[in-house]
Amino acid sequence: MMKFVLGILCFFTAVSSDAKNKITYLKLERTPCYGKCPSYTVEFLKTGQVIYFGKKNTKMLGTFRAKMNKAQLNAFFRQFETYSYGKLSSKYEVLAQDLPGMNISVVVNGKRKNIIHADAGPRF
Repeated sequence: MMKFVLGILCFFTAVSSDAKNKITYLKLERTPCYGKCPSYTVEFLKTGQVIYFGKKNTKMLGTFRAKMNKAQLNAFFRQFETYSYGKLSSKYEVLAQDLPGMNISVVVNGKRKNIIHADAGPRF
């Protein structure tokens, strides 16, 4: 799971933008597949709260909470603030229905952007 989250971090940090984005919320959701794919959500709140919910096929099933201090949270969100979310589609078409998906919800400059099947989105 850690490799997957790091992959998502790389996806968003690979592209830079001139826009000054301020993120205050981020939610990553991995959807199930027809096999044994892990299914979970992890939310990062502006208070520093991190909420993980393991749904299926994960080592950690159920809800787990952690807390980031302000410096950790700011550094974490900063990794995602270089991308222009407004340019992304709200939904991407997947070619195979039996594969897991990645949904992302982010609040940037006070506006929520939901991206369904983000893993099928643009490649950089």
